[in-house]
This record gives sequence, C-alpha cells and structure tokens, in this order.
Amino acid sequence: MSQLKHLLLALIGLLLLAGSAWAQVSRGTITGTVTDPSGAVVPGVAITVRNTATGVTNNVTSNSSGNYTVPLLPAGTYSVTAEKTGFRTYVHSNVIVPVGETVRVDVAMTLGATTQTVQVTAAPLLKRDSSDLGTTITSREVEELPLTSFGDQRTPATFMQLVPGVTGRGPSNNNFAGMSRTMSTSVSGSAVSSTTLMLDGADIPTSNEFEGDLRALQIPPDAIQEFKLEAIMAPAEYGRTGGGTASFVVKSGTNQIHGTAFEFLRNDALNARNFFQPDVTPYKQNEFGATAGGPIKKDKAFIFGWYDGFRLSEGVSTGLATVPTEAMKQGDFTDFGTTNSAGQFVQTPLYDPTTHTTCGPAICNNIVNPNAFDPVSKKILPLFPSPTNTSPFAVVNNYTASVVNPEQINQWGLKGDYIIDEKNRLSVLYDYGNNTTPNNPLIPVPLGGGGQPSYNKTRNARINYNLILRPNLVNQATLAYNFWGSGLNAVSSYGGRSDWVSYLGLKGFSPNVGSEFLKS
Repeated sequence: MSQLKHLLLALIGLLLLAGSAWAQVSRGTITGTVTDPSGAVVPGVAITVRNTATGVTNNVTSNSSGNYTVPLLPAGTYSVTAEKTGFRTYVHSNVIVPVGETVRVDVAMTLGATTQTVQVTAAPLLKRDSSDLGTTITSREVEELPLTSFGDQRTPATFMQLVPGVTGRGPSNNNFAGMSRTMSTSVSGSAVSSTTLMLDGADIPTSNEFEGDLRALQIPPDAIQEFKLEAIMAPAEYGRTGGGTASFVVKSGTNQIHGTAFEFLRNDALNARNFFQPDVTPYKQNEFGATAGGPIKKDKAFIFGWYDGFRLSEGVSTGLATVPTEAMKQGDFTDFGTTNSAGQFVQTPLYDPTTHTTCGPAICNNIVNPNAFDPVSKKILPLFPSPTNTSPFAVVNNYTASVVNPEQINQWGLKGDYIIDEKNRLSVLYDYGNNTTPNNPLIPVPLGGGGQPSYNKTRNARINYNLILRPNLVNQATLAYNFWGSGLNAVSSYGGRSDWVSYLGLKGFSPNVGSEFLKS
C-alpha cells in the first residue's frame, strides 16, 4: 500500500511538471542584471514587478551575480522598481511583456538616497535571452485592424496571416466555393492544417486530435489579449507539430471597469446587383456582441466576459427534384416516358410483376390497379408535394422549390483571476460555442429528409495554478478540457408524427426509432 501511495504521488508530480512545461508558452518573463555606476553587479537589490492594469506585484531579490528573474507573468504592461540602501530608487515603467516572451530589463543603479528616483521609460529592444523568433500580434492590432467577413464569423486566427511566412486564402469556412483558410493556411512552408492552436496554455485540437483547424477557436477577436505565432526556431516547450504554434491568450479583468460593444453588418440593401442577375441577391449577415471586465476585489480578484452572436441568411437556394404527378398517385402512368430526337413522346412500358407482360391483373397499359397498391405506399403517396411543372409529359425534374437555411452562432465565455497571496495565483476560463442550422430540405419533411437542425458545439475550460516556491523555482500547473461535438439534434415529432413505424404499418422495425421516418 505504501509503494502504491508513493507511485501515485510521483505520477501527480510528473503531471504537474508536465503542465508547467507546456503551459509556460502563454506566460512571459522579465529578467535582468543589476549593476552600480562602475558596472559591478549589485546583489540583494529588492525588485518589484507590478502589473499596471491589475496592481498585482511580484517581489524578488537580485542574487549574488546581480541577476533577477520574474517568470509566469500574464501578457501586459509592467513597471520594474529596484531599491537598496545607498542607491536611488530605480523605476522602469511601460515594460511590455508579450505572450510567451522573455523581456530583459537591466537595472543601472546610481548612488543617492532611496527617496530619490531614477525614472526610465524606454522599452528594451534587443532579445538576448532566448532563441525565440516568434511574432506577437498585440491586442491593439487585433482590435483595430479590419477583418473581411463574407459568409463567415470573424476569428482572431485570421491574424496569423500578418506573420511573415504564413500563407492562406479564402474564407475561414467552407460555405463558399474555393479552398477555405481552414484547409489552406500554411506556416513557413509546412503542410496545411498542421499548426498547433493553443488557448491560455493548452492545446485546442478537434475531436479527432486534428491540428490547425481554425474552427476550433470559437472566440471573438475582441476577447483576445494577444497571440504569438512560433513559426521557426521555436524553443523546446513548443514543437508538438511541424507547422508552428499559435498561442492565444484571453483578456483578463483589471482594476478599471472596461468593455466594448460591436455590430458588423453586411446587407443586400447596401449591395449592387450582379451584372448577370436581374435583382440583388438576398443577403443578410450580422455579427454583434459585447465584452466587459473589471475587479471583484481591487488588486485581488478580477473577472472578464464576452458574448458574440452571428446570424447569416443568404436568401434562398433553388433546386429541381422529381415527384410523382397527380395521375401517377392514382396509378396512371400513361404519361411516363421520354421524348425522341424528333420531339415525339415515347411511352416507357410498365410490366406486371406477376405475368411479366404489359397487361396483367396488377398493371395493364401503364395503369396500376388500385387494388394492387401496397398499404404502406397508400400512406406515403399523399406526403409527396404536387409538381410545380404541370406541362404534359413533365415527369422528370418537375418540382422546383426554394429553401432558406439561416446559420446561427452563439459564443460566450468567462475568465476569472484570483491572487491568493504573493506566491499563489489562480486563473479559470470557460468558453462556449454553438453553431446551428435548421437543415430545411428541398422536398418538404418527411420525404426530403432534413428537418433536424445540425449543430457544431465547442467547450473549452482551463484552470491555471501558479506556485512560486522561490524566486528561481516556480511551477505552473494547467488543467484543460476541450469538447467538440457535431451532428443532428433529435426531434420528438418528425414531419408531424411521433411514431411513423406504427402509422405506416411497417413490420420488423424497432419502435424507438419510429419518429425518424424510415431512417432506421
């Protein structure tokens, strides 16, 4: 029993270490060296790194070599303060820490009283502490750069194409002709759809572990703090796939209440007529929503949330189908045939299945004896719509219909951050996405199929726990949950009936599938 207990503890420890190694890709680091006016290193300097938006501080002390490091910092703007007796207080403000990057802030102390302050505002430009060549897309770029959206919802994954070496074309889905970005985005010449997508420190693949599917990221750009794309020369914590890694970080609440509201509209009222069409094609597309964040308790607990809705109606889709004529429903198939090259109608003969001749007790001269109708057929025939083309001998492609299948997407999410104490930090994220389409068929339900709304659902949850054991020993554990589901919503009454098996009188079918009309 003791050995089993030790084994379980070891496994838990390994999971925590694995989580910390993988999750650090969504966090940043500030590091540097403290020196005096002569250039000698200064140990024992109190370093305070403060997030200017949340007020959360991290305190470390420079070591015997004058070095300091503050890891696991959420992306944001920070100030670095250095204090030691005999030196002026050093303050470096506006230090921007991008997602997953190490920022060097060297501290040059000057002699004087601690009540005197040396203020530095210049941002460090040179990266000396990492082989990282990734590109960071900041929240300002995400919010201010325009996104074209024709037939698809806006997604922050579109901004991947701002990075050198990334190619892709078309919309982000397959609603329109041509290759979509989902199947054409390539990073640094790698295979398409091979880029790892990460959300707040954990992978977001599809249900079959397929990487690089842009539809897995069900979050509006307005909710993204920033993201970083590792295209080449990625550090060791990346590298799950050969197509680069795009790490997205969701915004957090701050000490100031902040939020946005948005509406993006495309409408046929604003469109010109296509040259080859007599009228403007009906088209209505709306994307709307809001974000909001703020403090629950100042400098301690914060919350951020969002909602994004998308509605698309492309007017109508027109098609042709073949349905029986009113005469055929009565058994009269005298108009069943083809037209020859001379434009003359040639009847196609029907044979009686009992005599194998064109005239028998069941069928004679293309007329079916009403007594030969199967009882199931008698109940199915009235379900057929009447032909829209009633011209003589119009028995093929004689039904035209127009259907509308509007698309509806709803997305929302919440993120909470809690500063337990100086050494313990907790972050929780939940993201919800749901895409539905009514699935209306060309031939009305139940004969045409459809009528059962299709859906595509995503659920993502993250729990990040940061533990600072010592200034040079930290751990971040991430627990992640991803769900991707798609299919058809079950209906209790299909085509107006709840039990088609009993109504039609079918034998040998399970009654629990009777509502789906012969689908069994």
